[in-house]
Amino acid sequence: MQHHLAQLMSKRPTMNDVWPDKWGVYILDNESTATRFIDKKIKELDSMDSEEPFQVLNLDTLIQMHLKWLSYLPRVKPFYAVKCNSTETVLRTLNALGTGFDCASKKLLGFQFSLLDIGGGFSGKDFPVTLQEFSEVINGALDEYFPFESGVQVIAEPGRYYVDSTFTLAANVIAKRVIMEDMRTEGEKESPEKLMMYYLSGVFGSLNSVLKFTDKNEVTPYLHRAVDNDEKRYRSVIWGPTCHNIDKIVDNYLIPSYMLETGFLLTTTIMSKRPTMNDVWPDKWGVYILDNENTATRFIDKKIKELDSMDSEEPFQVLNLDTLIQMHLKWLSYLPRVKPFYAVKCNSTETVLRTLNALGTGFDCASKGEISQVLSLGVKPENIIYAHTTKPQSHIKYACAQGVNLMTFDNEEELRKVSRCHPKAKLVLRIAVDDSSSFYRLSSKFGAGLSTTSRLLECAAELGLEVVGVSFHIGSKCSQSLAFRQAIADARSVFDTAKLLGFQFSLLDIGGGFSGKDFPVTLQEFSEVINGALDEYFPFESGVQIIAEPGRYYADSTFTLAANVIAKRVIMEDMRKEGEKESPEKLMMYYLSDGVFGSLNSVLKFTDKNEVTPYLHRAVDNDEKRCRSVIWGPTCHNIDKIVDNYLITELHVGDWLLIDNIGAYGISISTEFNGFKRSSIYSVCHK
Repeated sequence: MQHHLAQLMSKRPTMNDVWPDKWGVYILDNESTATRFIDKKIKELDSMDSEEPFQVLNLDTLIQMHLKWLSYLPRVKPFYAVKCNSTETVLRTLNALGTGFDCASKKLLGFQFSLLDIGGGFSGKDFPVTLQEFSEVINGALDEYFPFESGVQVIAEPGRYYVDSTFTLAANVIAKRVIMEDMRTEGEKESPEKLMMYYLSGVFGSLNSVLKFTDKNEVTPYLHRAVDNDEKRYRSVIWGPTCHNIDKIVDNYLIPSYMLETGFLLTTTIMSKRPTMNDVWPDKWGVYILDNENTATRFIDKKIKELDSMDSEEPFQVLNLDTLIQMHLKWLSYLPRVKPFYAVKCNSTETVLRTLNALGTGFDCASKGEISQVLSLGVKPENIIYAHTTKPQSHIKYACAQGVNLMTFDNEEELRKVSRCHPKAKLVLRIAVDDSSSFYRLSSKFGAGLSTTSRLLECAAELGLEVVGVSFHIGSKCSQSLAFRQAIADARSVFDTAKLLGFQFSLLDIGGGFSGKDFPVTLQEFSEVINGALDEYFPFESGVQIIAEPGRYYADSTFTLAANVIAKRVIMEDMRKEGEKESPEKLMMYYLSDGVFGSLNSVLKFTDKNEVTPYLHRAVDNDEKRCRSVIWGPTCHNIDKIVDNYLITELHVGDWLLIDNIGAYGISISTEFNGFKRSSIYSVCHK
């Protein structure tokens, strides 16, 4: 059967063989190529003034990869790993070519003694090991251990092999910065070296697979336009478009310099009483209203019983709007001068945004999509700050058309874009500050050095642009409240410089960095430093308006996840020292219905520290033994680990675990990897 399949594929199939109806596929004639198609598409987008990235799936390459597989591994039927890339065109084409499919959700593959599955691990780029090298080892081992006459069917689960080289991304350079670094050694006279920074589609989009766990560059970007051989190449960093510092595509990368064609009033709303649900959600749309006898915990109990009765293990989250409102009241109490502009990127659940809008917050948006979302909920344009220093030109034009005027910048290229696309904008200069006490250090990606601010302000004046203030961000998950004091002092120096240049600044944006869990720094500790620094450098009588961009602070503690224990393993580890007679220690492994590719994306383990504290929903006896455990998510990936070396009562399949404080970034970055659906969200609040 396998040899017959290879014979059928002895010639390259035509598009009519694979896609007889040509549905959704661009058919190329003999004179056209995928490269020419990309050229044409880029010209089309340029004519529309669009910077939106796109990908091209080359089905010729996909078919060639399949023929190559059949040539090198004729005995091994490929069962394509759907988790790798579930694009419908890929699946339809591979189905027509006769592959099987490796699925990790809904359906289970049954094994028999007549089948050997050698799994995956094959690269589609012939690096670090070619398919030929793999095949020589595999075919030799099969001949030795599973000869043809044994009758054992051999299959594999290649995923990356088929799709890695079949897709090409075209991404627009939406922004550019030039950093002058003094790399001279003592005695040298050369001028400082230029470090180029470019911004395009990144790791939270098409390039998620290059998330940098190592310092090695995983991709090789190249320029679409022609490049002269003598064109100088600069050391460059290429970033994605988001506000996150891990959104880095390549670092220390040599490439030719890319050409880039590239008085308001804010008031703090003082709330004298806790708003009721009728104040915030008068129509109660989509919110479960709790009476005085019910709590969010009881709601979770009821929902778990309901799911158990349906034999369902689907995870769900509960958004406690009581907690969200309490966090806002707490903010107003500790930081009465600072109006919060909620960072939409942190958690864009509509219920959160509607509630915060009703409570009178502003909104920190970082893209056209986020601006559009909050405007659709009735947010006024003057309550939005477009807080991104490297914006696509089309997004700037959209902000202009919608009356969103307040936006940040940190480089000359951005000023030129704004002058073309939104000349009436009210600009805020973002400065780089010391963020060494934060887990996510954003100044590596954004923020102008203090030595460059004068030139940037002069450039803004030359372009006729209005600059109204200064912003900074001390980094996410900040562990030192004193970081705010130095940053506010730095902002004061920029205010003073601006005054000498003829600017009248009226706004200070102190950014984010606030935790919603009172760890590692409480809001009270932050407020003592911030209020003291504001009184010293920006006293109330100065008339300077103060805003901030909290995201994690509001969202983190308002969400609780309920996830089902879908599987369990017991690993016996011999931990005995020499001479000891105790039996080996049990290591428990549990697998939940949600993990780091879903609601718990924010706990992706960049460190060995456990970021969350799962606890059992059912009652636990005090004398129940606790076992050392590893808790995994449901997918096939080894980084889908929630906690490690965690002491918890022995769990059973069907138990439910609850995890608090998971509202920040998990929902925003969640995926449906391996076909596992995102968790449902239920919003609750008391009357």
